[in-house]
Amino acid sequence: MLQLKTQQMNLHVSFYFRKLRTTAKTGIGSICARVTFNGQRANSGISTSVKCNRENWKSNRVEGCKNANILNETLFLWETHIRQIANTLLQTNKNITVDDIIKHARGNGINLEIGHIFSVYVSKRKKSVSINRLKQLEIMQKRIVRILADSKITHANQVTTFKLEEVYYKQLDFGRSHNTIRQDFSMLRNAFNYYAELNSVPNIRFGKIEMDGRKPSRILYLNQDQIELLKVFNIEKHKDTYLKNIPAYELAKKWLLFGAYTGMHFNEIKRFDPKIHIKMRNRNKYVEIFRSKTEKKNNKPCIIPLIPQALEMLNHFDGSHKDDFKTGAHINHFLRMIGQCMKLDYNLTHKIGRKTFGCIMLMQGMSVESVSKMMGHSSVITTQKYYALVLEERIFREFEAINFN
Repeated sequence: MLQLKTQQMNLHVSFYFRKLRTTAKTGIGSICARVTFNGQRANSGISTSVKCNRENWKSNRVEGCKNANILNETLFLWETHIRQIANTLLQTNKNITVDDIIKHARGNGINLEIGHIFSVYVSKRKKSVSINRLKQLEIMQKRIVRILADSKITHANQVTTFKLEEVYYKQLDFGRSHNTIRQDFSMLRNAFNYYAELNSVPNIRFGKIEMDGRKPSRILYLNQDQIELLKVFNIEKHKDTYLKNIPAYELAKKWLLFGAYTGMHFNEIKRFDPKIHIKMRNRNKYVEIFRSKTEKKNNKPCIIPLIPQALEMLNHFDGSHKDDFKTGAHINHFLRMIGQCMKLDYNLTHKIGRKTFGCIMLMQGMSVESVSKMMGHSSVITTQKYYALVLEERIFREFEAINFN
């Protein structure tokens, strides 16, 4: 009987703190795995993607920081991963070296392109979600891959907390909301962690991504000149670029302008019915509608007096408009194209119409309390927080108008 000789395994895995170029300034370094196999130590360590402050690295563990458990779990998975690879290589009955273990542990030969990782993840989710949810996931996949590619992040090993922070602030200043970016980052984490488990590559695994919710450095809204430009905007002049569904661009333009004239969100316009929501007071028409976002919190409707421009648009928004667009993402697709044609330096979305209304009302001298009531904010504090920059500008305008003589 032929007996196969199996190579003995004396494997030792430890971790060490490696300084980065910025460690002297930030105190943060990278944790690497050091592998020794049968008395032979690898020439280089393996980056685990775990980073911590030097003072939090004690006795081969991360201690004293809020995400220490997650980081230590990642290190444990790394050690398990390295041992599994060594065992698998030994079963081939070939003489292996520590460099062979390092090569396989680093995931050489595994496709770590971000687009591929998302495709695998979405294919897995396809079996357990509805058709509508699958479409949402596919839209999010394309958006996240594009946004990361714009920041020159196309490979899993290029993803770091610092780069994600840069992406976050860039998107925030581009007009996207904190919650939307947070949802994208959540999907990014889920996709990476699933792929890491599927292919035994724990170096791309990471925990919850937390951002501070900082408000953008400017408020994105359409000024009066841009509103006038939008009113006369004709997609036909750009039909060589955007041939499909030209009528939808005109509808998107109407929805945006109606939002700018009333301050209503996409969801409110979608369920707006003049027979239900238009009221009369002192011969003036106004809209009384609950915001779906804050209805349960304050149980107070928005009270929106209709300006002449909004009244002129009621012929279209008569209740039959509800099927114009299915979702906010649907209308924003067309608005983004319009914004590009107008050469705006930010992403034009329907929410900018609502912000335009708030900014114009405040700049015209309306009180914060009144604007808060019209926009359906849960409190005046919310209005002050989101429109702080506009309020500062109004302060200086009012100051300059004072006659000190």
